Amino acid sequence: MNPQGKTSRSGDNTRVSLVAAAAILLAIAFWQGRDLPVAGLCAPYAVFSLAAAFYQPGASLRAVVGFLCAWSLWSLSRLPVEMALGDPKAALVRYRITLVGPPLAGLLASAATWLV
Repeated sequence: MNPQGKTSRSGDNTRVSLVAAAAILLAIAFWQGRDLPVAGLCAPYAVFSLAAAFYQPGASLRAVVGFLCAWSLWSLSRLPVEMALGDPKAALVRYRITLVGPPLAGLLASAATWLV
């Protein structure tokens, strides 16, 4: 809300513009008959294969869980988008709050192995 108590619609317009631009680019790619990069759409999930590759040779469960938690919380490619489309201060506060997440998740995972 702005100081006059009215909501701002500029954020909504930005999101609509981004979605429209993505839809136009996809339509042009289909129209030209180009193959879409399906592997690029699946790339975010490749991190789970990487985590399994760390765990099989002997990485601790604590390290693997901390790695996966950090991957999901601290996307450096998402930070500029969050700062541009939202409040930069809020994005930085979110990153500061989540600093304890991965180490804490790793400790909880190692504690859970003691219970099992």
